[in-house]
Amino acid sequence: MKTKESTFVNRFRKYFKFDTYEAIFRKEIIGGLSTFIAMAYILAVNPAMVSSANGAGENIEGGLFLSTAISAFCATMFMGLYARIPVSLAPGMGLNAFFTYNIASQIGFNSALSVTILSGVLYFIVVMTPAREKISQIMPTNLKLAIGASIGFFIAFLGLQDSQIIVKDVALVSGLGNFTNPLVITALILLFVALILHYSKIPGAIIITMLLGGIILLPMIATGFIKGVDPQSINPMHEGYKGFSSFPEVASAAWKGFISPEMWKNPITYIGALSFLYMDFFDTTGTLISIDKTLNLTEKDT
Repeated sequence: MKTKESTFVNRFRKYFKFDTYEAIFRKEIIGGLSTFIAMAYILAVNPAMVSSANGAGENIEGGLFLSTAISAFCATMFMGLYARIPVSLAPGMGLNAFFTYNIASQIGFNSALSVTILSGVLYFIVVMTPAREKISQIMPTNLKLAIGASIGFFIAFLGLQDSQIIVKDVALVSGLGNFTNPLVITALILLFVALILHYSKIPGAIIITMLLGGIILLPMIATGFIKGVDPQSINPMHEGYKGFSSFPEVASAAWKGFISPEMWKNPITYIGALSFLYMDFFDTTGTLISIDKTLNLTEKDT
């Protein structure tokens, strides 16, 4: 006679296709925690970048932080509970830079948020029709894989800039950084540690390196030993992050953009919406294809 617990576990395993994906509950928990740690950088990077957009209010990092967290939570829960695919979702790098430095610089923060919502509606219409599948089918497989790889290269590029291994300017790269800088030295050591652990097939190699980097760098930055990095940037209680009182301001900003007549008169509104749609479609397609190749989701589902 089956107990209630065993019945629940069986239903749980069946609903989330544990047998289909050859999943082990313990490894899924570890994988989920590892994914969270790997994705958590967006909680710091996204508010810092978007808060610098033209027309953004002062000290809204806390509201942007909460907005980023809520959107990632809802999207990931929907993907897991409804689609039942082991993929986490969050605001992406690249799109936030395009939002901040291209769209908001032309039409302002509020209108740029409205354009983002508009592009989301257009994307929803596309994916609910056969158009998405037909476009995906005619895309060369190599192009799909290249999109996923290019996103990884872009994030790596940002990491090299932030660690000052390469120096950025209006031309994106002006040369190599100062290799006597303790930050650059530490970043290079951590990079080699990550490669050694990865190729040694040590479980959680990247996570171990990230934690090690945090343990080493946080006190070095806080004490001012590393120059060129504002200690306030690692302080979650600095002015922009004091509570989440700016969340209503961020949440209402997009709707203020919609009622602005100037937004609808500006061609950037329509160019931006179509550009976001284009990038959303191909970023998503390329990333999911790459994940599909890694996990063999299509083969296992069939």
